[in-house]
Amino acid sequence: HATAFSIIFHKDMYVSMPDKVGSRISNLFSITGIEGRVIGKPFKEIDWEKTDQKIMEARQVSISHLKKIIGE
Repeated sequence: HATAFSIIFHKDMYVSMPDKVGSRISNLFSITGIEGRVIGKPFKEIDWEKTDQKIMEARQVSISHLKKIIGE
């Protein structure tokens, strides 16, 4: 949750990749285009404008899918 809130509120963060949720964090980073924020990897600045755009695109895909499922 902290990683998601950090992205939403544009806060710099570093995360560890525990076995149980590492794939979820990797997927979140993939969707948002964020790389290099894992502890032990090289630091990379986050382009928040690009990240916000990718989140909006993913949100639209999700909304479209949900509307299709419920028949709208």
